[in-house]
Amino acid sequence: MPIHDRLSKELLRVFFLEFITLFWPKLAALIERDSIEFLQQEIFTDVTAGERHEADLVVLARLAGLGGILFQVESQGTARSIFPERMFSYFSRFHLARRLPVFPIAVLTYDSPREQAIDYYDVTVGDEPVMSFKFRVVQLNRLDWRDYEGCGNPVAYGFMSQMRMMAEERKLVKLESLRSTLALGLDPARTQLIFGYVNTYLRLKPEEEEWVVEALKISNPDQGLFWTYWHEAGMVNVAEQVLKRRLGELPESTMARIRALPPEKIVDLTECARDFPTASSLDEWLAANANGGGPV
Repeated sequence: MPIHDRLSKELLRVFFLEFITLFWPKLAALIERDSIEFLQQEIFTDVTAGERHEADLVVLARLAGLGGILFQVESQGTARSIFPERMFSYFSRFHLARRLPVFPIAVLTYDSPREQAIDYYDVTVGDEPVMSFKFRVVQLNRLDWRDYEGCGNPVAYGFMSQMRMMAEERKLVKLESLRSTLALGLDPARTQLIFGYVNTYLRLKPEEEEWVVEALKISNPDQGLFWTYWHEAGMVNVAEQVLKRRLGELPESTMARIRALPPEKIVDLTECARDFPTASSLDEWLAANANGGGPV
């Protein structure tokens, strides 16, 4: 499974209730929290496309005063004309298997097209309507990131990285996503999940990434989670870009040595990389600074 698909599904699973709260707050208020159960994803063949599929997220829950319900959540990273029919196919299977109401949701994470996606599947015979199936759509590229700024919802801070924004706003969106996530005070694992999601979907130019890190250092000077994120997901990429511009392609063995550096040394390397005359100079610097050391 591509990393984009894994991240999207994991974000929706870990923050399922927050996701429902973000877009359907009245429905979320009825969910009995202790009733939430993530069902094993069913794998089946889509006969219309000749492909095997695994349902992204199927959640069983109880609604206060209304009883059981299934939430069917599908994350779609590519616009496909067959998708509405697939949503109906999944819906039918889940409804028949459990004999419960099903609330179908499509989360569209693709960049384009930006036109309003179809949210229904109709069956007609000639001019006679037979059936009309409707499902809910969250189309991220049609949402304005500013509408979710400061909302206090971790799903929104992840999704902001895929929402509508101007080119000059990209670094600001990334900063706000990460800074707002840190302000939530989540545990390290959940914070890293959002950080990884944002960094995967909102990659910036090296100088823009540097701007983000400097702003975060000011707003969160004692936040260790920030350094973990930047070392694992961001700062290594910045250092690599700077070094490639100076020295050309780097061997994987050299990149492995760079990734093993402490976070603060990644920053030092990025700052002095432009001064390396040759690849040998880089090797000498890495030898002197490995394991947090420095020139003697």
